[in-house]
Amino acid sequence: METNLGKGTGKEILEKILNIIAKVAQLVEHNLAPKGNGD
Repeated sequence: METNLGKGTGKEILEKILNIIAKVAQLVEHNLAPKGNGD
């Protein structure tokens, strides 16, 4: 795990993390959007 983070600058790591968060947020939104039910 540290090998991936060790490579690149802090900015690159931050961008990767933000990218992942954005993708996860999109997936969550997409999954919640169609029905609108709690579960």
